[in-house]
Amino acid sequence: MIWAVRKTVPWIWMNEMDGALEKGYSKNLEVFIAPSGKEVGTYTDNITIEGTGTRNSPQNVLVTMVIMPADVIVSGGDTTVVKKTVPPPPWEYNEYKDSNYNFRLRYPKDYREKDLADSTFGAEISANSPQASSIRINIVSGLGVDYNAVTLEWAKAIRLSGGGSSPKVISSDNRTTLLDGVTPAFEFLYDARSSTKISSQVYIYGVKKGNRYILFGAVAPLEIAPDKLQTWKEIAHTLEFVGKD
Repeated sequence: MIWAVRKTVPWIWMNEMDGALEKGYSKNLEVFIAPSGKEVGTYTDNITIEGTGTRNSPQNVLVTMVIMPADVIVSGGDTTVVKKTVPPPPWEYNEYKDSNYNFRLRYPKDYREKDLADSTFGAEISANSPQASSIRINIVSGLGVDYNAVTLEWAKAIRLSGGGSSPKVISSDNRTTLLDGVTPAFEFLYDARSSTKISSQVYIYGVKKGNRYILFGAVAPLEIAPDKLQTWKEIAHTLEFVGKD
């Protein structure tokens, strides 16, 4: 096969633009990007690969270049750390912003905003109970209250079973940070089982800001929650403080 590559933008380049390929063989082509001189943002374009006399030719390959703002150097006392920029999530998203505490959270567009009890903000992916999967944000007082107690009480409030024994901790991590690499955070996964009502899993991710806890939570029936967990974590890790601290 005689092949050749066409491209239309100067920020995409390749060191091989054409060649020959024997039957039964394959070849990896390297694609490079040139961000110099570009503003912060997302750029997309196609490269087109054509094979003379072959079926399914041409083929288009989408190339995406994301230019992030520069990392911010944060100094405090004798220490200097680099506050990393939070990358955009891997799905189309809506955004929740809180102007009082200057943070934002991004969530997939298939979650629809909905008033949910015990939450400052809520959204649900399906209204077909009991298969509904919901996400939410809550801001609660942290005066004299440990984060373990705060998250457990919220897990009790938002679990689907609505009764029975307290949710049990499946896993926890209190030594993590937001994706900025600086802000301390904590993460819990709870198992809320019920013999008479809906059993569920509850995921909570949070930070302490001043005298308040800012919490992201998600809950779904036990049979579908494991499939949702990765997306919940991706949503949680879009939590980012913006503007003034």
